[in-house]
Amino acid sequence: MANSISDVDIFEPPKDLLDRSVEAYDENVPLLGKLAIGVTPQGLAIDAAEVGKYGRDAYRDFGSGDLGSGAMNLGIAGLSALGFIPFVGDLVKAGGKEVLKRAPQKFIDMRAKKLVPTKGNPTFEGPVRDMHPRLEKGLDRQMSKHQQDFASVDEMFKTAKIANKPFQKEIDDVAMNLNLRTAGSPGEVITDPDLLKHIDPETGFDIRTGNMPGTVKTKPSMKRKMNDKYDGDFLRISDPIRTRVIANTTQEADEFARQIASRYPTKDSGNQISGLGLRDRKLNIQYTDPNGNKIIAEIGIVPQAMKDASELTHKPYEAWRVLTGQYKNVKDIPPQVLDQLDELKQIQLDIFADAEKSLDPSWLSNDIVKKFAKGGAVAYEGY
Repeated sequence: MANSISDVDIFEPPKDLLDRSVEAYDENVPLLGKLAIGVTPQGLAIDAAEVGKYGRDAYRDFGSGDLGSGAMNLGIAGLSALGFIPFVGDLVKAGGKEVLKRAPQKFIDMRAKKLVPTKGNPTFEGPVRDMHPRLEKGLDRQMSKHQQDFASVDEMFKTAKIANKPFQKEIDDVAMNLNLRTAGSPGEVITDPDLLKHIDPETGFDIRTGNMPGTVKTKPSMKRKMNDKYDGDFLRISDPIRTRVIANTTQEADEFARQIASRYPTKDSGNQISGLGLRDRKLNIQYTDPNGNKIIAEIGIVPQAMKDASELTHKPYEAWRVLTGQYKNVKDIPPQVLDQLDELKQIQLDIFADAEKSLDPSWLSNDIVKKFAKGGAVAYEGY
């Protein structure tokens, strides 16, 4: 198995010079610039390249039976041909391409449905994102249909408490067979005082969930996440139950991920780094417990040093998260609050940078996925 998702070609041929050139032109040249060069030899060359690229993509899509994507690319190829008409053609082409790139959701959903993982056939997050950001979100929506029977957050929380026990046992077994261990195993030392106050001293369980600490998302955390991240759609929560596996090399992480993907439909983030410096790998699986309860589960694969660092960063992260949650736009944040946020962020960056010094070199590849700071960047996120 490859050390990172960019090593894996599972969806389409790698991007060649034609792909890169056309996409760079689309992304980096503003409309007025495109209009200005439209009648020049350079502009006509770009038009020809676009006709070739999108026509070729349409041919591939139709050949593979992807009619929705094929129609979209064929339409873009046709609009690109209009670019040979001076000025007016470029104006129509630019506007029309934007419409097609904002394809109807049903086209996105059609393609995303084909990317939903099956047992033994994981889907890697990076290549999906490279195809189109909307496609990545579409894949997540399709994945979340596994838990569509929940009518409310209350039902999700109730099922999470039940399904978590067999889930943890199954993941523990896979880890132990590879001489690895899970971070939520009984006997794991809890040092966070905010978490300790919720621990039953006799059982070691979180009294709010009846499970090992951090393995079941609490109801308040579910509600906060569905509102802050998913516009109120709680079914898109991807970690109602979760665990972490300690893997000190990416080779160990690869073998564990392979074993999980052979047992459950798995979406694999590949080796990644958050905006705050945490290096890890996330697996989201469609889990069905022995009683038939269906829920999405998250498995973090992390080196021991990063796991320890994430516990140290919990308090500054929580403070940072609360402050950022008070503002919808960066421009609305007062200067003094920005200073606080910068200080809190730097604390976390320093802690993770220090932890990075003790990592196996395999975790330090530059060929990784960069993630936003929010989204599972700490241990026991939100509890």
